[in-house]
Amino acid sequence: MQTPRDSLIGHSEAVAIVIVSNVTEQVVGKLKQQVRKQRAEATVERMLKGTAPQRLVLAYDEPVSNISCRPPELCTGRLLVFLRRDGDVFVRTDAWYSQHRIETNYVNWFLQRPEPFDDAVRDVERIVKSQ
Repeated sequence: MQTPRDSLIGHSEAVAIVIVSNVTEQVVGKLKQQVRKQRAEATVERMLKGTAPQRLVLAYDEPVSNISCRPPELCTGRLLVFLRRDGDVFVRTDAWYSQHRIETNYVNWFLQRPEPFDDAVRDVERIVKSQ
């Protein structure tokens, strides 16, 4: 039986541990068709699936909305990310579940309990090998 983590990894071209810096945000478009465009530089610390340059650009775009419940914004720090390539940039595989902050040797999975970093990496590597 496939878990959500299996599916996320299966749909990702790249899974990596990255250090994200220099997040910029710009809102473009007119009123009801505005889009929030976030860009950030990331340095790859470790690839768990796929290939990517040592330095890459993350691009997260979403419609501007008054809805209070929306996907996490791109943030700086050390992250476990699940990505697809889109031209010269990398984008989220899934709007909600593709970035997870790594703090004090724990991966903070979205809407789940933090998991020890080494256990999370082993699990991702196991899933990658099984696919």
